[in-house]
Amino acid sequence: MRKLRILIAGLLLLSIFVTVQQSANAQASASTTVTLYRVGSIGCDGNSHNEPAGSVTVTRAESQITVGINVNDNLYPSQPFTVEAWEEAPGCYPDNDLVVPGVGLTTDAGGSGSTSFTLPLPYVQHFPNGSTVTMGDGIGTERLIVVLDRSGSTGAGDSYASDPIPLPAIDQHDVTADFASQSESTGRATRFDASASSVPAGSTATYYWDFGDGTPVVSASTPVITHTYSYTNTGARNVSLTVASSLGIRNTTTKQVKVPVDTVLVLLNGIAPLGVASKKGAYEQVGGDTYRDLLAFLGCGNVPADSVTEQCNDGAGARLFWSPFSYLGPNGQAAPLPYGGADTHKPLATTAQYLDDQVRQIRAKHPDANLIFVGYSEGGTVAARWAAARDSYSTPVITLDSMLYGFWPENRSTSTAEDIADYCGTSRGDNRVATPGPTNVLFYTVCNSWTLGGFRSDVSYDWRAERVFGTAGDFSRVGPLQLFNATNRNDVVAPPWWNVSPLADGHKVVSCLETDQLKHGHGCILQFPAAQAVFSGITGVVAKSLGSAKELKAPSAAESVEGWGDSDHIQQFSGFTTGISVPNKASIVAVAEWGQGEGAAVSQLTCVVKPAVPVQTVDLQSTNWRSHSYVVFWRPSTLPVVMASRVRVLPFADTTRFQAQVSAPDLGLLFTSNPCG
Repeated sequence: MRKLRILIAGLLLLSIFVTVQQSANAQASASTTVTLYRVGSIGCDGNSHNEPAGSVTVTRAESQITVGINVNDNLYPSQPFTVEAWEEAPGCYPDNDLVVPGVGLTTDAGGSGSTSFTLPLPYVQHFPNGSTVTMGDGIGTERLIVVLDRSGSTGAGDSYASDPIPLPAIDQHDVTADFASQSESTGRATRFDASASSVPAGSTATYYWDFGDGTPVVSASTPVITHTYSYTNTGARNVSLTVASSLGIRNTTTKQVKVPVDTVLVLLNGIAPLGVASKKGAYEQVGGDTYRDLLAFLGCGNVPADSVTEQCNDGAGARLFWSPFSYLGPNGQAAPLPYGGADTHKPLATTAQYLDDQVRQIRAKHPDANLIFVGYSEGGTVAARWAAARDSYSTPVITLDSMLYGFWPENRSTSTAEDIADYCGTSRGDNRVATPGPTNVLFYTVCNSWTLGGFRSDVSYDWRAERVFGTAGDFSRVGPLQLFNATNRNDVVAPPWWNVSPLADGHKVVSCLETDQLKHGHGCILQFPAAQAVFSGITGVVAKSLGSAKELKAPSAAESVEGWGDSDHIQQFSGFTTGISVPNKASIVAVAEWGQGEGAAVSQLTCVVKPAVPVQTVDLQSTNWRSHSYVVFWRPSTLPVVMASRVRVLPFADTTRFQAQVSAPDLGLLFTSNPCG
């Protein structure tokens, strides 16, 4: 007799319902009971008589199942039976090939009987055709067939059989899936640890990892694994872990894992005289000279001739690279000198464009990278110009003895003399720039020598007030840069008040030793011991960028300020006074200030002071180092009218008082109302 392994092809609706219901119950229980039927013609046609004759109960433990058979019938009294069991699979097989060794059942005189036995999980049966089925491995139907055959029978119709019995599901909570991830200290590798997962005692676990980047699923027998994401796969990835016990019970969890972006430190040197770029390689020009000690401090190596960036230290899970800016254009042409002459705008814009070309190369190699600019001397000016012109507010710019205060208002259609007059406060009675008092000899010395090389630029940003200055005092909206200054207090080439901009987030004012000053001159700020404070600040900003990179974001201004650090070498300015006066016998009626911020606030005037009686001079106190743009309402001695004039204040280091005298009305304010009433 041949016997069908798929016993049920045309069950009655009742039988189907019972099986489905029991299967559903099995999801919440480790035991399943189904009906045992008489089978009168069980050949390969799969037809059964469907006459209930008892029950079969399967109870599952973690590493085994117990099968209980009860026969309640009168068809075969005092009859011994063999028991066959296997995982349901297609095919017909001869009697006794699938017998459970040592297991049998003998009915009593009335035809009833029972037996129980245990099968290990996984339970393997081999078919005569050489194939194998395994119950409890999580593969295949996972449904058990149980058949009783009369011992020694050779014909059909002398068996009992159950419906296919779904393997009872152990509570999924018996298998837990959980993992933690951590970027490795080297490269782009991420370490995944599934030690928090669990399987019941006595079983083993297999871990299946889907890393969310399109690579094949990886199986592992241990909970810890490392995966390396490619350069283009920065960002968040949905990583799935499936934990399977040796009994086939599985559980899956999915978490979002962040793949850090890179941080690239762009180093800008000063430029050679007359704009002639060095013929040395980029590393020799930048790393091998100016920034040698800084690179060693950060653990960075040389940049190969054919590489735009080179990896530095491991970055504690987020990679740090550095890139030298060599002032060479895309075709190898030298950048023009960014200072001096009648118009600084064009050469400075060209140099910043060369930097923009290099930034594009960096981003092609390091998608979404965080940038940090460190510029020495003119290099800091170029970096600040690049960031300001491109509204790059999330890019920290660290300037070292760089001419930043040279970014004063300019009208490129006018002569250098007008800029000199505006900045030095010697003309333009309707629109003054407040200047230090006459005791600031250095300031006026530079102003009086202005024709020797005035600094002209269209980047006259009041960064902290989020505005742009024009020669007429107009504003347009810009965002604040993350700007940090470091300067040598004793630098003769670049005086501190050029370099330590109050528009910056923080300053490190250091004094080079006299011997270093003589030996290194303008560059002594990058030599120890003065460089210690500078390098520690740069390292702090880098650390904040690396921390933000792990969260797939650029550092905020507050984070960068914290990284720059508060130490004895940081000089924060607490405030200053602006004195505004009018000619003799004239009187000030009120002073208002243009609003700060976006939109309508920029063009909104707010009353600052309204003297109780007419006065010739007022002092305005500022508690921070923001730039200000005031409108002075005043009455000349000879006319019964109120005029309006502008006063702009761009504070700078080592000066706490600025002064300006207006002497003519600004026709652009002719119809401006006095908000002080």
